[in-house]
Amino acid sequence: MPRFAPSIAFMFATALLLADTAHCLGQTPVQLLHRKKLSPTADSLPRIKNPTPAQTKINRHLQMVDSEARGSAQGCTGLDEQGDNMFFQRDIRVTSSGPLFLSVEIHEGAGCGGVHPYNASFTLTYDLTTGALVKWSKYLTRTRAKDLTFTPLTEGMILPAVRSAVLEKLFVAGWQDRQGCTVEAVVGPDSKSEAELTDFQLSAATGGLSVLPVNLASAASACAAPVILGKSGMDELGIPQNIQDALLHQ
Repeated sequence: MPRFAPSIAFMFATALLLADTAHCLGQTPVQLLHRKKLSPTADSLPRIKNPTPAQTKINRHLQMVDSEARGSAQGCTGLDEQGDNMFFQRDIRVTSSGPLFLSVEIHEGAGCGGVHPYNASFTLTYDLTTGALVKWSKYLTRTRAKDLTFTPLTEGMILPAVRSAVLEKLFVAGWQDRQGCTVEAVVGPDSKSEAELTDFQLSAATGGLSVLPVNLASAASACAAPVILGKSGMDELGIPQNIQDALLHQ
């Protein structure tokens, strides 16, 4: 084989990657269909209009998640054993509809007869090309990241999460205290072992990468709020440039 063949192969692969990136960035966001609420206090998830075969998988998963939430909404009504009103609330916000990802932010609150009301914030982020839930650890090329899972109590599903010392540092730097919620209440003390680091869900959001703490203790769950990382934060994490471009220019 000629000595220049590896260089040609590398150039060809690079050209394909750039072409694929340009194609993705040239695509328009998907159109979404907004559906009837699950209950007067519970939003339903959107569906993709005219989906590709891969996006049909996304619609099926969205349907499954809605079905689980509908059961919670129907079960958390009336009075509990103590005579208190039970409730289920669910707010939905689409933070990205393409071209690379569909990201949906979900905020839930429920009082279904337990000792404490349940509060949770989590995200669903799908790859619009493959239809799969995104595992963000593969995009964190400059930090050691551990793959984890997060299971919202009312949804009956397992979602990807990630743990990283650099990610936690960036989250703390971007955090702003709000009523009754400090960064220490969410992530704990500064000095801790790797096993004690906070778990995060990442998602596409206007202006960059959303970093949302999950798997929090019940007392801190109501304080879960995202921090949005811009270009400098994504550079520190090693997010590939094509992904950054998609997040910053959606």
